[in-house]
Amino acid sequence: MRNAKHILEIQLNEHGLRRVSLEVFQGLVFVNLDTDAAPLAAGLGATADEIRDYLPNLPSCHFAHRTEALLKANWKIVIENFSECYHCHIVHKTFTEGVIKPEAYKIIARGDSRLHCALPQSGDTNDTAADQAAKTDIFTAWYLWPLTAVQVYPGGVGTTFRWIPLDPELTKFEVDWWLAAPKPTSSEQAMNNQHEATTFA
Repeated sequence: MRNAKHILEIQLNEHGLRRVSLEVFQGLVFVNLDTDAAPLAAGLGATADEIRDYLPNLPSCHFAHRTEALLKANWKIVIENFSECYHCHIVHKTFTEGVIKPEAYKIIARGDSRLHCALPQSGDTNDTAADQAAKTDIFTAWYLWPLTAVQVYPGGVGTTFRWIPLDPELTKFEVDWWLAAPKPTSSEQAMNNQHEATTFA
């Protein structure tokens, strides 16, 4: 606007960018177009403490990889799919046969979030823990209304999910991997490859 010679009569203070609400939680930036919306903490409740317990060092983690896909479905249908695990033993066999005990999978709805949790196939996750400060005893995922999820595998490897509505019948799905070290270990890379080959197949 400083170099716009032909619109010098415009009062710049009357044509600024639209204000938004912005909050940072565990290194993740949340933007809300509604400046009158309740604070993020009000919607998270106990979920905030759980995420801190299971991913305490998320703010200092390194971005390792992004997997993305275009889903030919309305975002609400995509979220509904994420909100159950009846399909997991069919679509995500490596997840139900190698990561968790599917018979122990639970989904707990509360406020603006849903907690997904399950016991790991192996009871000992400490030897391969990606973050020694984190709780590593179970698989845990938190869906945060409306378009975000935070997930942690047994061992403390964290991912974030983001769904981006592009039109009524198309949703972009992004999964970001966050690791304690800049370079993934062989087991972390294998986990990422497995996730990309199955969830995004």
